[in-house]
Amino acid sequence: MITVSGYVTHQLDGTALENVTIFDSVSGIGTISDKNGYYKLMLSPGKLNLIFSEQGFNKLTQQFISVSDTTLEIMLVPKKNEKSNSKSLENSQMDLKVREKGLVVRKK
Repeated sequence: MITVSGYVTHQLDGTALENVTIFDSVSGIGTISDKNGYYKLMLSPGKLNLIFSEQGFNKLTQQFISVSDTTLEIMLVPKKNEKSNSKSLENSQMDLKVREKGLVVRKK
């Protein structure tokens, strides 16, 4: 077994997101993030298809192969709202290249 763990945060302000559903569709195993945005899954090594979802945010799906413990830092993007300030949304989309699609992978 391997551990996939990490934190889920709000892409605009970096705050921790509680109760985000994290589900691996390959194994059928899932969990939710705690008040600090932390989550932890025990999975079999190999192909993983993790789905991160929370009401009010765009769903994020990540497929990868893991052979050892992995840490994922996920930033979820809020769904667009007509009342949103478009300028702040444009600014929020300027992200570090290593965080494309809201994913940073660190091998333990």
